[in-house]
Amino acid sequence: MNYYPDSFEHLRDELKRLTILLHRAVLLNRAQYTHTIPGSLAGQVVEAAEIDALLQNDDFLAARWQAPQVDPVLASRVETLDADAARLRNIIDEKVTASTKKGIRLPLVRLIEEFGLSAFELEVLLLAIAPDLDPAFEKVFAELHDDVIRTRPSVDLALQVLCRNEREKIHIVQEYRHRLERTR
Repeated sequence: MNYYPDSFEHLRDELKRLTILLHRAVLLNRAQYTHTIPGSLAGQVVEAAEIDALLQNDDFLAARWQAPQVDPVLASRVETLDADAARLRNIIDEKVTASTKKGIRLPLVRLIEEFGLSAFELEVLLLAIAPDLDPAFEKVFAELHDDVIRTRPSVDLALQVLCRNEREKIHIVQEYRHRLERTR
């Protein structure tokens, strides 16, 4: 079907795309952080070596946002996931356009229009509601936070998942800082 007959199918595709982005973020996160503690304690224990490595860098933000050095196999996998996410984004956009032409009102599209949301803001919203739709997302968020208690997305997690590199993250942060300044 080349259009969305209802909002469920649209939301389902958006969540499929989000899952691809989460998969990418998990792969990169695992490449960046190696733990020596048993898996059952991961996220519950802070290793001294991790703290020492953090304190050796006087710019926490730059260190956290730099893309990890990855082996060619992982880099290829990440590129494939990026391509899959981009391809699905195009399919979603085409189906949304076709649905709109057929007069089918999709709630996510209406939300974008009503509140003037950007594509990034919609993806942040999807991240926020994902664990309410499927609690399995909470486990993924906990891993990305490296904290079993933090099962909801944070600003850092959103940037980690939705941005492909440090430049995109900084651009998004600057854009929203300027928006906030204009509304004051």
